[in-house]
Amino acid sequence: MKIEIETKFDISDIVWTAEYTGDEIGFKPIKNRILTIDVQIFDKVLRCIRYFLCGDDTSYDESQLFATKEECQAECYRLNKILCREKKGE
Repeated sequence: MKIEIETKFDISDIVWTAEYTGDEIGFKPIKNRILTIDVQIFDKVLRCIRYFLCGDDTSYDESQLFATKEECQAECYRLNKILCREKKGE
């Protein structure tokens, strides 16, 4: 049985992540390049695809990476609204 794997991103693609930069700024888009992709398969079933970026030891799944700055900025706005509500005690 041959396993075919299709990823959302490829090695060397430029992607954007929503990075927490501190209390005053909150989340902001950060541009980076995909360095490696880790694919985990167990019993011929795809379990996990994790992406590693240049200069970053953190692994990311596809939902944490964005193809455009605009997509990432929208996620940053969403996360910052949540932070703002939490600070206000809502």
